[in-house]
Amino acid sequence: MKLRDLALLASRDPALDATSTIDATLACSEIARPLVIAGLAERWSNSTLVVATPTGTAAQMIHDDLVHYVGADNALLFPAWETLPFERVSPSVESMGKR
Repeated sequence: MKLRDLALLASRDPALDATSTIDATLACSEIARPLVIAGLAERWSNSTLVVATPTGTAAQMIHDDLVHYVGADNALLFPAWETLPFERVSPSVESMGKR
């Protein structure tokens, strides 16, 4: 069984039925997040799914896992700006290019 098949199975889980409302809240363990997100992506494949994380490291970890479930073309990572809002420094050209 491929990990993509697990995402399809996860998308059929009744627990994800709650996500059909606009104000849905879904909680899961940290280890299950990539699989649950992949299940949501599979379920709502005609929509864009945005996942916000508290840190760039957390975003990178979830992204790395999601690539295995949904493919590299379907999991995009928007890197942090690497500057603070009050600094008078522009973000790096590399960061701007990736975003």
